[in-house]
Amino acid sequence: GASPTLLTNEGFAMTGVGPPGNGKVTSNTPAGGAVTVNADRIAIDPVGTNATLDLGTNGITFQPRTAARPVDLGGADTALTLGLTDAELDRVTAAGTITVGGTPAGPVTVSAPITPATNVSLSVVSGGNIVQSDGGTAPTTGTLTTAGTGTVTFTSSAGTVQPLPDGID
Repeated sequence: GASPTLLTNEGFAMTGVGPPGNGKVTSNTPAGGAVTVNADRIAIDPVGTNATLDLGTNGITFQPRTAARPVDLGGADTALTLGLTDAELDRVTAAGTITVGGTPAGPVTVSAPITPATNVSLSVVSGGNIVQSDGGTAPTTGTLTTAGTGTVTFTSSAGTVQPLPDGID
């Protein structure tokens, strides 16, 4: 079967209450079947509610529904920006890749340290620039892949890190 896509007009919110496992969404897609969430606001409640997205061996893509909408990886949603915090990404368990953004997305900013709890591969994709701001850090475990039609700039104490051809670091 086809990989599922959740397309919302507004936002995607997931909360859980009670014992672990409540608020858990488990993917029943076949091995290799990725899940895509298209929404302008995404909230995966990380505060003691046991909300998780369990994708097994599958990957997931979080991308804005509105074309050219900016993405803040590390920050919260705003009226005009799709935000995904590190705590929200910690609620995603996947052996596949977590992809943030997409070709319809606007610029992506990494504004805070990102350390997915499951040490999975993280892919950052943009229809514009991908920039690490002051205070933002990319994962140090797993694999980081970037692809943007604009510039891709990550900074470190040693200087600026530029991607290899085709945007693969």
